[in-house]
Amino acid sequence: MSTDLPNAESIELEKEWMTAWRSAAIELPKIRAAEIRAMTDEEGVDLALMLQPFEFRVRESSGLIELQKWLRKSREQRS
Repeated sequence: MSTDLPNAESIELEKEWMTAWRSAAIELPKIRAAEIRAMTDEEGVDLALMLQPFEFRVRESSGLIELQKWLRKSREQRS
C-alpha cells in the first residue's frame, strides 16, 4: 500500500527548491534591470511596442490565430 505522505528526502528537496526561489526573487529584478540598461534604443522600442496594450474588442475566437499572425509578423520584421 502506497502513501502520499512526504518523506525526509522530499521535504529536504522542497526546502532547497524554496531557498533557490527565494534567492531568485531577489536576483531576477537585478538581472532584468541590468538587461534593460544594456539594451540598445532599437531593442527598447521593440520592448515598448511589445508591451503596449492591444486594441480591445469583443472576442470572436480564442485569439490563437491572431497571436500566431502577430508572432509571424514580429519574426518577419526581425529577419
